[in-house]
Amino acid sequence: MRRIRPKIRIPWIFKYKLKLYKPKYRIATINLGLEKEANRLMIYGLLTIILAILFGGIFLIAYEFTPPLIEIGGRAALIYPGLSRETLTEFLFTVIIFIMASVGAYLLRSAVRAEEEEWTVQMSIGLFLVLVTVIFLWIIFSSKVGLLR
Repeated sequence: MRRIRPKIRIPWIFKYKLKLYKPKYRIATINLGLEKEANRLMIYGLLTIILAILFGGIFLIAYEFTPPLIEIGGRAALIYPGLSRETLTEFLFTVIIFIMASVGAYLLRSAVRAEEEEWTVQMSIGLFLVLVTVIFLWIIFSSKVGLLR
Protein backbone atom coordinates (compact mmCIF):
# COMPACT_ATOMS: atom_id res chain seq x y z
CA MET A 1 0.00 0.00 0.00
CA ARG A 2 1.39 3.28 -1.05
CA ARG A 3 1.48 6.16 1.43
CA ILE A 4 0.25 9.48 0.34
CA ARG A 5 2.50 12.23 1.61
CA PRO A 6 1.28 15.74 1.42
CA LYS A 7 3.89 17.95 -0.10
CA ILE A 8 4.04 21.07 1.99
CA ARG A 9 5.99 23.83 0.42
CA ILE A 10 6.48 27.29 1.68
CA PRO A 11 8.28 28.80 -1.27
CA TRP A 12 8.23 32.41 -0.17
CA ILE A 13 10.46 31.77 2.89
CA PHE A 14 13.46 30.84 0.80
CA LYS A 15 12.52 32.76 -2.33
CA TYR A 16 12.83 36.15 -0.67
CA LYS A 17 15.73 35.01 1.53
CA LEU A 18 13.66 35.25 4.72
CA LYS A 19 15.25 33.39 7.57
CA LEU A 20 13.51 31.93 10.55
CA TYR A 21 14.20 33.91 13.68
CA LYS A 22 16.64 32.09 15.90
CA PRO A 23 17.43 33.89 19.14
CA LYS A 24 21.08 34.10 20.11
CA TYR A 25 20.49 33.56 23.83
CA ARG A 26 19.65 30.44 25.77
CA ILE A 27 17.20 30.14 28.60
CA ALA A 28 19.03 29.42 31.84
CA THR A 29 18.22 29.26 35.52
CA ILE A 30 18.46 32.34 37.68
CA ASN A 31 21.85 32.77 39.29
CA LEU A 32 21.15 33.45 42.96
CA GLY A 33 24.80 33.41 43.97
CA LEU A 34 24.38 30.41 46.24
CA GLU A 35 28.13 29.94 46.44
CA LYS A 36 28.24 32.75 49.02
CA GLU A 37 27.17 31.91 52.56
CA ALA A 38 25.51 35.32 53.06
CA ASN A 39 23.16 34.74 50.11
CA ARG A 40 22.25 31.25 51.30
CA LEU A 41 21.57 32.57 54.80
CA MET A 42 19.35 35.37 53.47
CA ILE A 43 17.28 33.01 51.29
CA TYR A 44 16.99 30.47 54.13
CA GLY A 45 15.90 33.19 56.56
CA LEU A 46 13.27 34.56 54.17
CA LEU A 47 11.84 31.09 53.53
CA THR A 48 11.87 30.37 57.27
CA ILE A 49 9.85 33.48 58.11
CA ILE A 50 7.29 32.87 55.34
CA LEU A 51 6.85 29.21 56.27
CA ALA A 52 6.71 30.01 60.00
CA ILE A 53 3.78 32.37 59.43
CA LEU A 54 2.00 29.83 57.23
CA PHE A 55 2.66 26.83 59.50
CA GLY A 56 1.77 28.89 62.55
CA GLY A 57 -1.79 28.93 61.33
CA ILE A 58 -2.36 32.42 59.98
CA PHE A 59 -5.33 31.08 58.02
CA LEU A 60 -6.88 29.81 61.28
CA ILE A 61 -6.49 33.25 62.86
CA ALA A 62 -7.81 35.12 59.82
CA TYR A 63 -10.75 32.84 59.02
CA GLU A 64 -12.72 30.66 61.43
CA PHE A 65 -13.19 27.19 59.97
CA THR A 66 -15.87 24.69 60.89
CA PRO A 67 -14.45 22.38 63.56
CA PRO A 68 -14.09 18.66 62.77
CA LEU A 69 -17.39 16.91 63.59
CA ILE A 70 -18.39 13.30 64.19
CA GLU A 71 -21.87 11.80 64.51
CA ILE A 72 -22.56 10.09 67.83
CA GLY A 73 -26.05 8.66 68.33
CA GLY A 74 -27.53 10.80 65.58
CA ARG A 75 -26.08 14.06 66.98
CA ALA A 76 -23.09 15.98 65.78
CA ALA A 77 -20.26 16.22 68.28
CA LEU A 78 -16.77 17.68 68.13
CA ILE A 79 -13.93 15.20 67.71
CA TYR A 80 -11.64 17.22 69.97
CA PRO A 81 -13.50 20.07 71.69
CA GLY A 82 -11.53 23.31 71.46
CA LEU A 83 -8.89 21.92 69.09
CA SER A 84 -10.08 23.92 66.10
CA ARG A 85 -9.86 27.22 67.96
CA GLU A 86 -6.44 28.82 67.89
CA THR A 87 -5.59 31.86 69.95
CA LEU A 88 -3.14 34.58 69.02
CA THR A 89 -0.80 33.38 71.76
CA GLU A 90 -0.69 29.88 70.28
CA PHE A 91 -0.01 31.35 66.85
CA LEU A 92 2.92 33.45 68.10
CA PHE A 93 4.30 30.56 70.15
CA THR A 94 4.13 28.21 67.15
CA VAL A 95 5.87 30.76 64.90
CA ILE A 96 8.67 31.22 67.47
CA ILE A 97 9.03 27.45 67.89
CA PHE A 98 9.21 26.94 64.10
CA ILE A 99 11.88 29.63 63.77
CA MET A 100 13.82 27.99 66.61
CA ALA A 101 13.66 24.63 64.81
CA SER A 102 14.81 26.25 61.57
CA VAL A 103 17.79 27.85 63.30
CA GLY A 104 18.66 24.45 64.78
CA ALA A 105 18.39 22.78 61.38
CA TYR A 106 20.59 25.48 59.82
CA LEU A 107 23.21 24.98 62.53
CA LEU A 108 23.14 21.24 61.89
CA ARG A 109 23.59 21.79 58.15
CA SER A 110 26.34 24.38 58.40
CA ALA A 111 28.28 22.58 61.16
CA VAL A 112 29.93 20.20 58.71
CA ARG A 113 31.76 23.12 57.06
CA ALA A 114 33.23 24.43 60.31
CA GLU A 115 36.44 23.59 62.20
CA GLU A 116 36.57 20.63 64.57
CA GLU A 117 35.90 22.52 67.84
CA GLU A 118 33.31 24.78 66.28
CA TRP A 119 31.71 21.75 64.61
CA THR A 120 30.86 20.02 67.88
CA VAL A 121 29.43 23.19 69.43
CA GLN A 122 27.24 24.00 66.41
CA MET A 123 26.07 20.41 66.09
CA SER A 124 25.17 20.22 69.79
CA ILE A 125 23.28 23.52 69.81
CA GLY A 126 21.42 22.65 66.59
CA LEU A 127 20.37 19.23 67.87
CA PHE A 128 19.32 20.75 71.21
CA LEU A 129 17.12 23.35 69.47
CA VAL A 130 15.44 20.73 67.28
CA LEU A 131 14.76 18.41 70.25
CA VAL A 132 13.39 21.26 72.39
CA THR A 133 11.09 22.21 69.52
CA VAL A 134 9.73 18.68 69.23
CA ILE A 135 9.10 18.51 72.98
CA PHE A 136 7.37 21.93 73.05
CA LEU A 137 5.11 21.05 70.14
CA TRP A 138 4.22 17.72 71.80
CA ILE A 139 3.32 19.58 75.03
CA ILE A 140 1.17 22.12 73.14
CA PHE A 141 -0.72 19.46 71.19
CA SER A 142 -1.18 17.20 74.22
CA SER A 143 -2.51 20.02 76.37
CA LYS A 144 -4.81 21.17 73.56
CA VAL A 145 -6.23 17.68 73.08
CA GLY A 146 -6.52 17.10 76.81
CA LEU A 147 -3.91 14.44 77.43
CA LEU A 148 -2.09 16.53 80.06
CA ARG A 149 -4.79 17.05 82.66
